[in-house]
Amino acid sequence: MDDLRKNLIQQLRFLLWISIGSIPAALIRWQIDNYFFANILGCFVLGIFIGLNFNFRYQLMLCSGFCGSLTTFSGWMVVLKDYLNRKDFSTLFSSIGLPFAFGLGAIFLGFSIGKLITLPKHFRSHS
Repeated sequence: MDDLRKNLIQQLRFLLWISIGSIPAALIRWQIDNYFFANILGCFVLGIFIGLNFNFRYQLMLCSGFCGSLTTFSGWMVVLKDYLNRKDFSTLFSSIGLPFAFGLGAIFLGFSIGKLITLPKHFRSHS
């Protein structure tokens, strides 16, 4: 039972770290009325965070929580569904291809910038 309790406490701590990152990103996302910009910004920021090689709890907070809340897959799908319903195939395909291309570019650019930054030891991953 003691192991179960320790595991539950650990999972609650993980949830807390993710929540701390999610809340400000959700508020930022709420103010951005453009799924393309939100997703590209999220990719860029995620690339920086990955490049910085944060320790696990900061990865939970910043990568899973903040970037996961900032980006908007479901909003993108709604926009794509609307283009499909209108049979606007050229806009549909560009709305699929451009976010992938720009998203990949943004995450690689962010990662390259993140690798140039040296974090204080407290924030770094031990690996």
